[in-house]
Amino acid sequence: MPQKKATPSSGGSAGSGALHGNSTAQDSEESAAQRRSKNARTASSLDSADTTKAAQGRGLEWRDAAEAERGGREVLHEQEHAKHFQESDPNEIVHGKEENKQVQEADRLIEQLNELGMGEDISEEEFLDYHDKLPRIPHYIVARKLTNEELDEQDLRHALYRLRSYKHKLKEEGKEDTFGLKDISEADCDQEFLKKQRFFRRFEEISTLDWYFHPDYCKGGSLNDYQRLVLRNYGGSEYARWSEYHEFLHSHDVEEEYVKFCEELFKKLEWMEGYLDFPRPSHKWDRISSRGALQAIKLAATTFQKITASLAYYGYFECKQSIAYDRTWYKELDGVHFEIWCRVTEKQMSFRDALAEVCALNRFPLRQRRMEGALKRDYTMERLESEYHTCTAKVPPGTEKDKAKELIAKAVKNRLNKPKTYVQYISKKIHIAHVAGILPLKDSKEQCVVSEIMKLDNWSIPCPSAVCCPHVTVYAEMLSQPKEEPHGDNLLEEEEDDKEEREYLATLTEKQLLFLEEDDATSEEDDNLMDKTEDDCSMEFPEEKGFFISFEEDGTLDWFFYSAYCECASLSDYQRLVLKNYGGTEYSMWSDYHSYRHSYDIEREYLKYCQELSKQLKWMEDYVDICRSSVKWGKISSRGAFQAIKIAATSFPKITPTLAYNGFDEYKERICYYHTWFKEYDHLYFEIWRRVTKGTSFRKAMEDVCKMNKFPVRQVPYLHGSHLPWS
Repeated sequence: MPQKKATPSSGGSAGSGALHGNSTAQDSEESAAQRRSKNARTASSLDSADTTKAAQGRGLEWRDAAEAERGGREVLHEQEHAKHFQESDPNEIVHGKEENKQVQEADRLIEQLNELGMGEDISEEEFLDYHDKLPRIPHYIVARKLTNEELDEQDLRHALYRLRSYKHKLKEEGKEDTFGLKDISEADCDQEFLKKQRFFRRFEEISTLDWYFHPDYCKGGSLNDYQRLVLRNYGGSEYARWSEYHEFLHSHDVEEEYVKFCEELFKKLEWMEGYLDFPRPSHKWDRISSRGALQAIKLAATTFQKITASLAYYGYFECKQSIAYDRTWYKELDGVHFEIWCRVTEKQMSFRDALAEVCALNRFPLRQRRMEGALKRDYTMERLESEYHTCTAKVPPGTEKDKAKELIAKAVKNRLNKPKTYVQYISKKIHIAHVAGILPLKDSKEQCVVSEIMKLDNWSIPCPSAVCCPHVTVYAEMLSQPKEEPHGDNLLEEEEDDKEEREYLATLTEKQLLFLEEDDATSEEDDNLMDKTEDDCSMEFPEEKGFFISFEEDGTLDWFFYSAYCECASLSDYQRLVLKNYGGTEYSMWSDYHSYRHSYDIEREYLKYCQELSKQLKWMEDYVDICRSSVKWGKISSRGAFQAIKIAATSFPKITPTLAYNGFDEYKERICYYHTWFKEYDHLYFEIWRRVTKGTSFRKAMEDVCKMNKFPVRQVPYLHGSHLPWS
C-alpha cells in the first residue's frame, strides 16, 4: 500500500493513504551521510503515527490502521536511495527537472506562510527536542488474570452499572420498560437477585445499551472498568476508526486531556483549510502536512503533559481529516442553497433559473463546477434539486432570512452522517461512565467511605458511587449479621466442591450458563426448534415466535436482513441479507460491501474475477517496496489497473469498472499486507529458534541471523531497531 514518508527537513507529509498514492521525503539538496542518524529518527517517528488507511467514500481520506511497522523500514530504505533515484534511471531526466521546480515552489510557499504568520516554522532540532519531552506510551500488562473473587466483585459492579444506564435510558428517551425493572431499586439488587438476572448481561447481548464491557478486557487485572467499557459502533461506520479507539485502553485522565488537546489543535490548524486542495502526492502538500504535524507535536510537548507522540499524531490526522471533510461536504453549500431559496421564495423563480443566477455570481468557488455541471446535465440537476428540497424542507414560509440561513446550514450538516472521531467517542464514553457511576468520586471523604464498605466482604458492592446507593445500607446490615459457619468435618470438602464448581463454570460460555440457570419446566416447553419442520410453520407459529427476529438481535445468526433494504421492492432477499461485522473490524469495508447490493450472479462472478486477478497480477508482489510517489510505482500501479480492466472486459461481462477497480485495489492491499506482516517472518523466527534451542540468547541469535542478510524485507528494522520509537 502506498505510504507517505516524511522528515521535517524535506517537508514530507507525516500522513499516509492506503489506496491513494501519497508522497515520500526526497531531500536532494542535503547530504544523506551527514543527516542519516537524525533523519532516520525523525522519519520513523513521524511515520509511527502513520497508522491510517484510506477508505474510498465521498472523496475523503478516512483511514484505518494498516502498516505502522513497515513505515520505519521503508523510510530508511527510501532515504538512502532517494538522492540517487534519478541517477538509477537516466530516462527520467525531464521528470527530475520538473521535480526540482516543484521543490522550489514548495520552498517559496513555506516562505509566504512564514511571512503571513500562518502555522509555525519548526526546525528539525526543535522538533527532536519537543519529541523527546513527550511521555512514553503506557504499557498495560494483562497477563495477570482476575481471581474468582475479583471476578465475582466485577460481576456485581457491572450489573449495577448496566442497571443505572438502563434506567437513565428509560428516563431520557422515554422508552417502554420491557424488562419490568423500572421499580427495582438498587437496594433490591442483592447477590441472589443479580445472579438470577444474570447480572443484566442481556442488556449487552441484545444491544439495549449503547455500550458494553469488552469480554477480553474483563479478564485482565491491570485495567479498570472505564478502560473495559466499549461503545457500540452502529452500522459498523458510526465512528471512523472504532476498533482503534477502544483498543487504545487509555485511562480517563489521558482521554480527557486528549479532548482538550484536539480542541486547541483544531484552532491552531485552521490555517491549513486553504491548502487542502493541493494534489497528493506533491512537494507542496508534503510541506503543508509536515508543518501541521510538527505544530501538533510542539503543542503536545509544551501544554499537555499526558499526550504521547502517537496521540499527538493521531489528533493531528483526525483534525486534518475533519477539516477536509467539512470543506468537501459542507463549506459554501449552505450559502448556495440559501441564495437559491431567496430567489425561489422572493422572486418566484424556478429552481433552474435560480441556480443559473447564483452560478453567475461566481461567489462559491468550491461549488462552482458542480453548479455548472448541473446546468449542463439533467441527472446532476435532479440530484442538486433533490438536495435543495431536503435542506430547505424545515424552513417555513415567511421565515426571516437570518433564521432561514441558520436552518439551512443545520440541514446541510444533518444531511450526511459524518464519521465520528476519537474526541466524540471519548465524550460519549465519559458521559456514560458518569451515568453508570464508573468514574471515581471527586470527594475524597466519600471515596474513603466507599473503600470501607468494600472491605466488609468480597460480595459487597464495590462501586465508585456506592455511598450514594440506597442498597449499601441494607447490604451492610445484612453483612453485620453473624454468618453460619460450616462444620469442621465438612469445611475442607465444601471448599473443594466450591473450587471444582468455579473451575467448571469458568469453562462454560454465557449461553451454556443461561441454559443451566433455566428451570427444568422450561425444557419441557415446546421450544425445541430442532424438532420443528417447515410444514409446522403455519402463519400462526412464526408470528407467535416473532418471526424469529430474535435470532438476529441476540447474535444467534451471523447475518440479518437490513431493515432499510427490506422496504425496497426492487431488491431480492439475497440483496437484503447482510453479514454481521463482529468487533466492527472483521471486514475491512463492511459498510461498502453490503451497500453495493449486487445480485447473486454478479457477486459470484466477482469471486471468479478476483481469483483470476490474483493469478495474473502475481508479478506485482515483487514491486511493493517501490517508493509510492515515484514514477516507477505510478507506472507499476497503472499497469496493474489496466490489466485488471482488460481481464474484466474480456472474460467477465458482468463486472463493472467500479467492481474491476475495487478488486484491483483490494488485491493490491492484500499483497502489501502480506508483505508487511507475514513475508519472511516464518523463516526468520525459524533461524532464531534453531540458535536459541542450542543455548544462544535471543539477542545474540537475532544478531547472527541479521548478519546472514537472508531476509531483506525484515533486515532494516532489525538493524535500526534502536532508532524506532516503538523499540
